[in-house]
Amino acid sequence: MRLNLLLLVLVVVCAVGAVASQHRARRLFNELEREQERMRGSVDRDRQVEQEDVESEYNRESDEAVRGGPTDDVDPDSPDWDGDRDDFGNA
Repeated sequence: MRLNLLLLVLVVVCAVGAVASQHRARRLFNELEREQERMRGSVDRDRQVEQEDVESEYNRESDEAVRGGPTDDVDPDSPDWDGDRDDFGNA
């Protein structure tokens, strides 16, 4: 009788664990779908901005670089760079 009761408790605990695991998996899957949909929307907005040829803060520097326009960044290997050329951190 005790063995049957122990086995019954074990089966109930396993069943509750399985249900909880399925619930967690379903919740994580829904989060994943929402995030994927958000990313698709972001990609769609980026494509629309590119098609409309609208310059945004996000892509302003890359647009200027493609057009050959001025950028604030100076290549450290160029002769125009005035920074410290010590690559080893010695001052």
